[in-house]
Order: sequence, then C-alpha cells, then structure tokens
Amino acid sequence: MKLFERDDSKSLQTFQEVPSEQPSEDVVGRPIPHLSAAKQATGEAIYCDDIPKYADELYMGIVFSKRAHAKIT
Repeated sequence: MKLFERDDSKSLQTFQEVPSEQPSEDVVGRPIPHLSAAKQATGEAIYCDDIPKYADELYMGIVFSKRAHAKIT
C-alpha cells in the first residue's frame, strides 16, 4: 500500500538561440548560472540556519508600529 501517490514531475527550460557568429566572450543572450547555483544544486551551500549557534548569542526581531513615534512598552 502506497501512502502517497503522485505523477512524475516534468519540466522544460528553453533559451533563446545565440547566433553562431557571436563571440563566446559576449554573454548577451547566453544562459549563465549564478555563482552559487552548483553549491545549491548539490547541497553544499551553507545557509544561515546551517551555522551553529554561539553560547549567549543575541537574537533580534523587527517590530513594526502602527503609530509613528510611538513608545514601545
């Protein structure tokens, strides 16, 4: 018995054609992965939540006020 069933995922990514006479140094119109793409795809990327906490580490949060120049009590 399967607990979860779903169809296989399918995707398609298309890029515009780059003219063959365009120099390889000219990146206009070429698909270029961003710098962290490989690490994100392989799971090697380090995110804030992956970094161990320090003893007595300070946390903060943003507090929005519904009133301008109001006192926070």
